[in-house]
Amino acid sequence: MTRIRRMNADEVETILKNYGFELVSQKGSHHKWVKRPQKSE
Repeated sequence: MTRIRRMNADEVETILKNYGFELVSQKGSHHKWVKRPQKSE
């Protein structure tokens, strides 16, 4: 089985943003992310 590579927080944050997640709050090192529904026009 292939091992999953380690990622730092910056890499994870970039991936989450690319998938449509938005940072809603942060307390210390704890971040809360939410995926908002996309508005269709």
